[in-house]
Amino acid sequence: MAPYDLNERYFEFWTGFHHHVRSHSSVVTPPTPARTHWVGYRVIPYVELCAAISDKKGWIKAEVALKGDERASKFAGIEAQRAEIESELRAGLSWNRPSAKIALYQAWGNPLASDPQEIYGRLLDKMELLRNVVVSRL
Repeated sequence: MAPYDLNERYFEFWTGFHHHVRSHSSVVTPPTPARTHWVGYRVIPYVELCAAISDKKGWIKAEVALKGDERASKFAGIEAQRAEIESELRAGLSWNRPSAKIALYQAWGNPLASDPQEIYGRLLDKMELLRNVVVSRL
């Protein structure tokens, strides 16, 4: 598949996700559609909430990305609550200290070839969980 075709498929996917979020969530702001495998938006000045899909690696994910000069100290503060957070989420998270990112993955064979409504729902659920459980502690 040509990169242009893949970029257009991403844009169509994220446009649909944008509309899904607008009509189904009062907690998550609809991310602007993009021609990449991920989208995100700024929640508070130093926190970005993201969603991503990977056909190549077979997953979907929601992610909290900490930004700015104090991201390492903020990450350490939230990581100190790791057991409590993962218990509340009932899921293990991916904690990436160097990039100050916390992600909730789900295996998904081929996201772009799957029912988009099901993926939109799962991604939105994960974003809402991360916003309510992780971002609320920052």
